[in-house]
Amino acid sequence: WRDCHRGQAYLTAVHTPHAFRSNGRDRWYIAWVYYAPDALDSLGLYPGECRLTHVNPDPIALILEGFWHETVGPRQPDVLNRWAELLHIQLTRLCDPRHRADPLWYVWAQVRNTLSEPWSLGRLAKTAGVGPEQLRRICLKHYGRSPVKQLTHLRMQQAASILLSSPDKIATVARRVGYHNEFAFSTAFRAWSGKSPGQFRSNPSR
Repeated sequence: WRDCHRGQAYLTAVHTPHAFRSNGRDRWYIAWVYYAPDALDSLGLYPGECRLTHVNPDPIALILEGFWHETVGPRQPDVLNRWAELLHIQLTRLCDPRHRADPLWYVWAQVRNTLSEPWSLGRLAKTAGVGPEQLRRICLKHYGRSPVKQLTHLRMQQAASILLSSPDKIATVARRVGYHNEFAFSTAFRAWSGKSPGQFRSNPSR
C-alpha cells in the first residue's frame, strides 16, 4: 500500500490490478476518469504501469464539474466534446512527464481544437517549432506514428465521437474533422475502424 494525499493523482494502465482503501479518519472527494484501452496511447501509460504524481486538483475538478452539469442538463454534443477535449489536454499533461519537455503535446492540443482546418506537415512542424524531419523523428519516438498518421488518428477519434453523439450527416462529420470529400473521409475511417462511418454509428463495438 502507498499513501495518496490531496494534491496527488493515481495513474494506472489498463488491466493493471489495483485497489483503494481509506484510513477511516478523513473525508474524501475522489474524481476519476476512465479511458478506453485504444485511447491510452496518447497518455504515455504502459501495460502494467502504475504511479502517483503531484497535481493541482482544482482545474481538473472544475472541468469534471462542468462536464457533469452538461451531462445531466442540456447534453449538447458540441459542448460535451469541448469539455472532453479540455479534460484530455489536462490529463495528457498530468499523465506523461515527457510532455513537459516535448513540444508535441502542445501541437496535438492545437490540432484537436482545430481539426476542421487544413493541417499540413509544414504547419505541424511550425507549431512544434522544429523542422519537418525532426518532427517526424519525435512523433515516431513518442507515438509510433508519423505526424500525418497521428493527425489522421486524431481526426478519426473525433469523428467516432461525433458519430456516436450527434445525428449529423456523414458529409457534415467529414467537414468537422477536416475532410471536404465524403468518400475520402469514409475510406480513411474504414481503414482506421474496420467499418464505414454508417456501420460504426449503428454498431460501434470492434
